[in-house]
Amino acid sequence: MSYTAQPIPDLWRRLAQSEAFAAFSLVRDTAQGLAHTDFAAAFSAAADKAQGEGLLTAENHSILLEFAVGCGRTDLDGQQAHVEYYRTLLTAGEEEARRTYGEKGRVYRVLGFTAGVAVALLLM
Repeated sequence: MSYTAQPIPDLWRRLAQSEAFAAFSLVRDTAQGLAHTDFAAAFSAAADKAQGEGLLTAENHSILLEFAVGCGRTDLDGQQAHVEYYRTLLTAGEEEARRTYGEKGRVYRVLGFTAGVAVALLLM
């Protein structure tokens, strides 16, 4: 990560133009919203849309809205601390989701196999 003194909207537009992030709707929708509103409003609207599409849990949506409010409000050290704090929160949520998937994913795979066997037995 490189540090720059560019305004957040400019940085976000650059991020949306990068090949690595252009496919993410949260990034893309935020960059499009920056044409007519400030970063916090554009990011919040994009997060609302993502939650409406089922891409965000209510908890992660809330975390992202809090993140948006604090962006661009302090000096460089404050912004680094702000980003690090919310990255920590989101990383913890990601780890929890992976654990849940690991536990429930096995159950769903076994249920799918069992249902397939049951259907095959019924057809015999």
